[in-house]
Amino acid sequence: MNLKVGGFIETSAADGPGIRSVLFLQGCHRNCEGCHNKKLQNPDGGVLLSITEAVEYINKHCQNKKLTISGGEPLEQLPALIELTELLVNMRFDLCVYTGNNLEDVPLLLRKNLHWLKVGNFRVDQRTLTKPFVGSSNQNMIELNKKSEDCYAKT
Repeated sequence: MNLKVGGFIETSAADGPGIRSVLFLQGCHRNCEGCHNKKLQNPDGGVLLSITEAVEYINKHCQNKKLTISGGEPLEQLPALIELTELLVNMRFDLCVYTGNNLEDVPLLLRKNLHWLKVGNFRVDQRTLTKPFVGSSNQNMIELNKKSEDCYAKT
């Protein structure tokens, strides 16, 4: 299975709780007014990586094992995203996903691998600079697993 990757940042304090690395997945159909990642909307852009290549790259470049997966819209690559997060959580990564979907639209199969989840479609008319880790006030950052050991898949 492959992922369409639009970019990677090794260190960010703006993309979820703590200092994290950010993997940007390519492709988003939402076309939100005011989107700050417009170059990631085109599903034909980016680089195609196998899940194995992505895991190796992330493991090498994400030093503290805190990773946010953003986009684009990560859920547009759902089967690959689930496979990626299953492998990373088993490597004890703290994972966060940014999605424009609502919580109930994010499959439990994915949520079980995540510690954090940002939900809600960006709304330029509700833009905020005061609510941490979101772009508009209708969005929410949800801590899915309050105990760190709960964010790791059980074997």
